[in-house]
Amino acid sequence: MMKERERNQRILPLGVSSLSWFFRLRLFSAVSQLALIGCSVFFLDVALPLIPLVMLVALIPLSQLLVNIFHSRLSDERILGASLLLFDTLILTSILSFSGGAANPFSIVYFLHVVLSALLLGKKWTWFLAGVTVVCFGMLFLEGGHAGHSHMGHGNYSIHLAGMFFSYCLVVLMSAYFLGKIIDELRTKEARLYELESKQNALLSMTALSANAAHELSTPLATIELVAHELQSGDLQEAQEDLALLKQEAQRCKQILSEICSQSGTPKLEPSESLRMIDIKTALLNSMPVIGDSVIWEISSEDLMLTLPIRSLVIALKSLIQNALDATSLEQPPVKVTLDVLGNTL
Repeated sequence: MMKERERNQRILPLGVSSLSWFFRLRLFSAVSQLALIGCSVFFLDVALPLIPLVMLVALIPLSQLLVNIFHSRLSDERILGASLLLFDTLILTSILSFSGGAANPFSIVYFLHVVLSALLLGKKWTWFLAGVTVVCFGMLFLEGGHAGHSHMGHGNYSIHLAGMFFSYCLVVLMSAYFLGKIIDELRTKEARLYELESKQNALLSMTALSANAAHELSTPLATIELVAHELQSGDLQEAQEDLALLKQEAQRCKQILSEICSQSGTPKLEPSESLRMIDIKTALLNSMPVIGDSVIWEISSEDLMLTLPIRSLVIALKSLIQNALDATSLEQPPVKVTLDVLGNTL
């Protein structure tokens, strides 16, 4: 259960960077609310308490400014997102209470907060915020006046508002349930894709390692075969050196096989690291010290920074270079290795 939870958090991270679009949405909502208040007061001649409404809306960018200043000190970004949504819900309730109460058509924005909670926070917080919006919306019905709105006659007015409240409760609770189900299903699918990608990368790494091991094993095995043939036809007194060589080559084979076994036990995705183009050449020379002058290097930009899994890359390139060296005779020109970047491809 713990591993599943950690994997879901890796797939759908909730950090300040992933909340950045939510921060922008809050600022956009504040600007939109100010524009709506201005249009209602100055163009539609709706009687609204302008100063209290502007002060309430101004609390949204002010809270965002405080978040931008102190977000590095916040250890739990999930709590941050929940706190901001709860704060925005209370601000919306206060704005609605000054501008028509439950009769204000923009009370539907409560539902947007529930949807954002489902996207950002998960099921528990979604249910919590759905309950908070129901309570806040219900409190608006307890207010006596609805300034700025004449909404039908008094007879059908209360019935209409009661229908609005119960329909909102039904819609928001059903949405919280189904959104939670849908997001859980998406997380499960992304977790499977992440797992499949990890296995594919591990398989590619093992394939490169196996190809390299085949080249590594071919030399000592050929030596063992040659020495065994010599021992069959030679003098036992002169066979001591051959036996020592045979033992040495057998140990080389054992070491290579041990490396394969250690890699295949628990395949892990090799992390990428930043390095220069010249570092790839250095790593190859360290892993193939005997090539000497058999290889000519041509590097387009030695100081060009790349981000890649160096160990897997060295194994793959080492096999290619060894293939070229095996196919080249002493009379032929040296093998030429060119390192260049074309787009996103090395």
